[in-house]
Amino acid sequence: MFKIGYRTIKTALGTALAIYISQLLHLQNFASAGIITILCIQITQKRSLQASWARFAACCLAIVFSYLFFELIGYHPFVIGVLLLIFIPITVLLKINEGIVTSSVIILHLYMSGGITLAFIWNEVQLITVGIG
Repeated sequence: MFKIGYRTIKTALGTALAIYISQLLHLQNFASAGIITILCIQITQKRSLQASWARFAACCLAIVFSYLFFELIGYHPFVIGVLLLIFIPITVLLKINEGIVTSSVIILHLYMSGGITLAFIWNEVQLITVGIG
């Protein structure tokens, strides 16, 4: 029999709401707020809050790393590889490794931008906040 569970409902509603809010805010890459929401939904509310903190912290760290690597070394695919070689072990060390996948979305946005500005960083912070929230 076909069954829809509580987590499925939370995921569907949360994703649609995150995309809707991001569109209302006129954010670039607004659909990514939905991806972030899908990645953040956990079985319990407590687990979701713990995972959300790790994802937010990892995303903020990813923004700093992206700025340093892309602006100082360049916007090249191999730079993404080098960045991840350093970024992933640091997130594990800081116990925020649950945020690796979510952060990768942000890293790729920053890479595709070809030039990181404060306005674009603000856009990404809003996407993260809406998607996690």
